[in-house]
Amino acid sequence: MELNTSDLIEGKELLGRWFTHRGRDCVVRAVGKVQETPGRAGNEVGTWQLEVDGQVLERVYGTLDAATRRLAERV
Repeated sequence: MELNTSDLIEGKELLGRWFTHRGRDCVVRAVGKVQETPGRAGNEVGTWQLEVDGQVLERVYGTLDAATRRLAERV
């Protein structure tokens, strides 16, 4: 599944990832601090909150890429 995503970064802190899938606004939001890793985008490990259209679905622990795939599969 190909997704057009945008990482949300403030300074060196990774806040999460945003994308639109099947007409829905999807956000994978970091819970706590996650440092961005230049050259390893998507491999950052942490707890992620999965949201669709502003509604929280669940929290998962793992890589940003894995959390993104899980959210896309749920939409």
